[in-house]
Amino acid sequence: MNFNNLIKNLDLLNKLEVNDKIIIKDDKIIIDKNNFTSPIFRSLKKQNRYKTLQFLYDKIFIILIEELNNFIKFFNKDYYNSLQLNIFSKENFFFYLNKLNNLKKSLYNLKLTYNNDILLNDKINNFITKIDKILNTNINVYTNRIIII
Repeated sequence: MNFNNLIKNLDLLNKLEVNDKIIIKDDKIIIDKNNFTSPIFRSLKKQNRYKTLQFLYDKIFIILIEELNNFIKFFNKDYYNSLQLNIFSKENFFFYLNKLNNLKKSLYNLKLTYNNDILLNDKINNFITKIDKILNTNINVYTNRIIII
């Protein structure tokens, strides 16, 4: 997924409301407002909440963290190919950290949407915890890396 699509997906996710569903098509997120045909469509397309959450983690969260880390490497002169960077300044760096923070709201909305699914809610809680660990780290773009544990 290219960086522009990543950001479009992230921006769209940040508009997610309680009871909205997510459909993934060609690595792009579509917000599905709940209607009577939605479950049929998602089933036919082999979409489910677990696959969706895995997509959010693998294709949004992990890639965004990699991009943030690439900027830190570049800033520390550990990574010299600036042509491959998608985040070019400290301002952009913190702008995208803020987008990561906003992702938590969407995850909370998913929790409310699937409040009876204990397993999914545990996975979402773990996801939110990882975001919080990153955001609560004293990120110094001069010396540190963002590490996902």
